[in-house]
Formats: sequence, structure tokens, C-alpha cells
Amino acid sequence: MSEYQRRVAEQRAQVAALRKSMVAEASQNLQASVISNTKTVSPKRPTKPKEQAVATRSSMRIASKPKAAYKEDEKPAFMSERRSHTATRNSQRSRKTINYNEDDDDQEDAISLTRNEIVMLDSEYYKARWSTTMDNWYKWVPSQPLPDREASGTFYFATHPNFTPNKSPEEVFREGAFGGTYWAPYWSAAMNVNVINDYTEMPDEWTQGVDVERYLINDGYDRTVNKFQVRAGQSIAEWENNGWIKLDLDIRGWMQWYTRFFRGRRSGDDARQITRWAKCAGPTGRWRQKLLKDYMQAGIRDVTEGVSADSGVSLAVHQTMHHWAVELRQEDVDAFWERFDV
Repeated sequence: MSEYQRRVAEQRAQVAALRKSMVAEASQNLQASVISNTKTVSPKRPTKPKEQAVATRSSMRIASKPKAAYKEDEKPAFMSERRSHTATRNSQRSRKTINYNEDDDDQEDAISLTRNEIVMLDSEYYKARWSTTMDNWYKWVPSQPLPDREASGTFYFATHPNFTPNKSPEEVFREGAFGGTYWAPYWSAAMNVNVINDYTEMPDEWTQGVDVERYLINDGYDRTVNKFQVRAGQSIAEWENNGWIKLDLDIRGWMQWYTRFFRGRRSGDDARQITRWAKCAGPTGRWRQKLLKDYMQAGIRDVTEGVSADSGVSLAVHQTMHHWAVELRQEDVDAFWERFDV
């Protein structure tokens, strides 16, 4: 059993115990409520039948609409009020089976969970450790210096030399990514919390001169914001639903992890995120290989000729690579062609 499987197994056991205690407590509360609210009615004065009340339900989302958050003491602006569950609703819809891994070939550590189980596991597990989770979110301390940058533009991280992106987080956002929505206010179903204004965690120089409302907190996906003017990728809600986000560290997923790793934080999720990066955009990553094959099939040897809409090279894959902090360089195209030139 892998470390990841062991952790999930422990969470399942803890949640099972939590469910049992919650059910017992709810039963006791209900019984006490019935007893305390029971009234004795005199048979000499028959009560007038009352019109049956129609059950109403107010929207929790509307009722808990996030208020403006302000920095108080050490509480950051992106900390908004968490909602408490007042009732449990059983869905009549069939439950979707979710695979915790992003890649289909990662069968060794694949764990099949229903969406309800994912929400229960993550929400209850981390809610019980809320203070620790908050510390992980915004009280981390860098342990490494900023990376060096080679002449080719590739970044070098001494602790992880095989992690070789060539775009900084600042460049990714300045040039246009995620349709401008990456740092938009976000409701996390698993963590039961609204996340707002956390883009302010980034250094001021990263966002200086940037149209924040359009490039960072856009309330709707705008493909014209993207560097390659095309739509690419999935929403954070979809990433969370698929179990690709380690909620107790980086609630927005990969790019938030990268902004922190770039600035010197090291965490227990580094190996997983770097493995994901390698499989997608690393030297042998599937998106990089797809892009290079597009260049060859189109007969293009100049990297700059493959970024136009009529080049035959997928701009969506270019944009996806950009989201993974990688830009295809001329040396990449040259090396790929050399493998096939006779």
C-alpha cells in the first residue's frame, strides 16, 4: 500500500467514526427536541386544526454570501467566513465514481471514490484540523532561495533539478492564462469555504501594471485573455471534483503550488506535483510530444511559425503548455527533427 493509499484509508476510518458519532448525536438531539416541544392538550378544549405549513428552504449559498474580508491581525484578506452544515441532504441521483489520479496510466495508486465520499473525506478530515490547514495555506515560510535561470530561460531548482519549467508564475499570468479566472472568488465544496483575494499573496511586483480584474479575477472565462487566444484547460471546481487538489496545502491546485514552490516553499506535495508536470509538459510529457509531432506533421522547423492559427499546430496545446509553465523553444524543435532526419 502506498503512502497516499494509507492516508486515504486512515481518513476513511476517521470519517466512518465521525459519521457514527454525528448520527448518534443527531438522534439524541432530535429525541430531546421532541420531548421538550411536546405540549399537553386538554380534551375539553379541542384544538382547531391548523393549516399544514409548506416547507421552505433558503439557499445556503445566498444566505452565506461572502462579505468583504479585511486584514485583521494575522488574518489574511482571502479568509472569508466558513459555512456550517445545518442538515444533511441525501441525493437521489446516482453517485459518480471518481478516480483520484489525473492520468489514466497511474493505475498503481488509483483509488476509486464517489463524489460524496471525496467531499466527506476532505471536508471533515481537514475541518477537524482547520487551524493546521490555515497555517499551511498562508503561514508557510520559504526554505529555499529563488531559482537560478539558465541562458536558455530554463529555471534550475537545486532541490529538484529534474523540474525544469521555463516560464515563471509572473510570466504565465502576465502573458495570459486560465481565461483570467484563476484567482477569481471561488467556493470550495469540499472545504466548505469561500476563497477570495488570495492573489494578493503573490509579490506586488508580479502584478504591478497587470489588469487584475481581467487577467486574475475575471468572473467569466475570457479566451482573449489567454496568450494564444484559445480556450484550454478545466476549472478549479473540476480539478477539485477529480481529486487533483491537495486541499490542506494549495486549494487552487497546480499553479498556486507553483507560485509557492517558486518562492521557496517546500512541502509534502512537491513530488506529486512535479510528477504531474513531467507527465504533461516535461521533456517526455504527452503535451510536449503532441506539440512537437504537430510541428513535424506540418513540416515546420521554425518554432515561431507554429503559433499562428493557420499553422496546423494546436494552439490549445500551446496554451495548455503555458499553463504548465513551459514554452516550446527552438532547441526543442531542432532536437525533435534531428531524431528523424537522415
